[in-house]
Amino acid sequence: MEAAPEKTKLSLPSDFDYENHERLGLTTMAETEFLLRMGQASDALKHLRESLGLKSFLVRRNHSVAVGQIAKRRSETEIERADKRVQKWAEVYRRAFKAMERLKPAGEDANHGRGQLRELKEDDLIMLSSWMEKHRLWREKGEMAEEEAAKKGKGRRELPWIWKMQFGTTEPDRDKISEAMDEWTSEAMRIEWLHAHASLKRFEEEMRLLEAESERVGKTFGFYRRKWLLKVYEWTQDALTRAQEEGTGDIPRSLRGKMSYGTRQANVFERLASLGGKHFAELKELKLKMGI
Repeated sequence: MEAAPEKTKLSLPSDFDYENHERLGLTTMAETEFLLRMGQASDALKHLRESLGLKSFLVRRNHSVAVGQIAKRRSETEIERADKRVQKWAEVYRRAFKAMERLKPAGEDANHGRGQLRELKEDDLIMLSSWMEKHRLWREKGEMAEEEAAKKGKGRRELPWIWKMQFGTTEPDRDKISEAMDEWTSEAMRIEWLHAHASLKRFEEEMRLLEAESERVGKTFGFYRRKWLLKVYEWTQDALTRAQEEGTGDIPRSLRGKMSYGTRQANVFERLASLGGKHFAELKELKLKMGI
């Protein structure tokens, strides 16, 4: 069975080996995709640093501000959400980095023209606050302890390259790191606030729509109930008129069936209207409890 056209993957030059680009006439497209992938990787690194800054802020707040089990659990949930965002942007970067490998030859530096970009490892996804804290602890322990730890494969870790790129140096000073960390944390908090504000506005809009729809449901069922009652009334008047004209006093069987069916339908819509009104009242009560 053939796949649906809308689910078919659209191949890009990065889906083919670099050696085949010229043969397939993809050279120009490959160059364009390489530039786009470079921009995608740079944007992903920016978002990655901001996400790590937000995670750092949430971790510090959890340790210093959150009190009580409920507050701790809520704070931990926010930290998990921030970590998922870190992993998301890390995956975006890795895909872009991998695609660029198939778009250009290795070159002299064997980096396929990717400049300062490097392979992103899990060890690189470290918060600046955590790195600074460990850096401070090793500095307090002294050089001797650090040398002994280094012999065992431990000791002070080098600053990950994703942060070095931002500072433009391999050995940024502590004040510069602190300043950058505050800047990224503020930016991450601002973005988080904007996302939360937008989510709140969407929620309020959905609540208004739900309230309007819930109110209309009960009114619609009430309208159909009145419509069926009107039909029953018309059929009853018709039956009485025909009975008087014929002088038998009997209502025709067909009209009795119509009257019974109409009454049953009116009762059905009456129950539905009552249920709709009950749900609408519950929704109004819920809005009062939530303060919206």
